[in-house]
Amino acid sequence: MTMMGNEAAARAHDSASGRDPNAILPDDLWPGLTGLSPRECEIVRLVANDRTNKQIAKTLGISVWTVSTHLRRVFAKLDVHSRAGMVGAVVELMNQR
Repeated sequence: MTMMGNEAAARAHDSASGRDPNAILPDDLWPGLTGLSPRECEIVRLVANDRTNKQIAKTLGISVWTVSTHLRRVFAKLDVHSRAGMVGAVVELMNQR
């Protein structure tokens, strides 16, 4: 399946299940609990929903370079070194509250 096919399948699944794809990480988590900016929170949510940097850039109307910059800043703030580590750290913060 192509990247676009994966994205379309993900949207169809989210739509069919009636769930908001951003709901994996709830709004009340942001930004106070994590110390992340609203834009960084958007990017974390999209990464948690298995979106690539290119897909995130297209969704938010920003460049892939800007997405990468946001991710580097999030990694530094959360003291992690990967996308999986970032999502794991945010989920852990959520579970601690």
